[in-house]
Amino acid sequence: MESGNNSFKNLYSSTNEVQIIVAPSTSNTEEVASTSPSSTTPRTARDKFFKDVQYDKEKKRWSAECLLCETPKRVFDALGVTSNFNRHARDYHTQAFKLWLQELNEVKAMSSTNQKNKISQHFRKRNQASQHSAYHTTHPRQTELSTAIVNDLIIKLGLPLSIVERSAFINFMKTVDPKFSMTSRRTLNRTTIPSLYEKMHDRLKVFCSSATFLSLALDIWSDRRARHC
Repeated sequence: MESGNNSFKNLYSSTNEVQIIVAPSTSNTEEVASTSPSSTTPRTARDKFFKDVQYDKEKKRWSAECLLCETPKRVFDALGVTSNFNRHARDYHTQAFKLWLQELNEVKAMSSTNQKNKISQHFRKRNQASQHSAYHTTHPRQTELSTAIVNDLIIKLGLPLSIVERSAFINFMKTVDPKFSMTSRRTLNRTTIPSLYEKMHDRLKVFCSSATFLSLALDIWSDRRARHC
């Protein structure tokens, strides 16, 4: 409790008994913040060029003494506002103010670069993790893409089974989904296509057995020797 009283002293003016709270000097604040590299450069002109910050609760304002003025100069501003502190430093200590702005911009640029690097590193790690992991053979996405290759490309477009061995097509599918594992030509030829044939054959049997009437269309033609086929 005593340490708290030592940090903030209560002063009273002799005229109107207005309560003023004296905050710790900016030098002490900067000493505490100096342990963090990102906090070595003060972010406001008040913290950079002023000390002895005082708060006037009744008038809702604060004030601080300029560190650079030869004659002690106290600047006042509304609570939470630093425009008067900025204006004083810019107008009366232009060179120091410009140097501080340059340092502040460099810190912001470094912070922005570090943030971009973190984001890039995050996505790089995410992509690397995706490349090293693959869908299980029963994964819905693996099944969806494998079925689409057979139904849309091989059956409907009439592309050869060897398309799954083409490096260009393999690279294309890696772009579509890095986790997809390409189905081998052997699997298509011995398992996938025969399985689809059996399913269609069974469906056709069921359809024909349930039909009341069955119509057949024949395409008969003859060659030059008038032989019918």
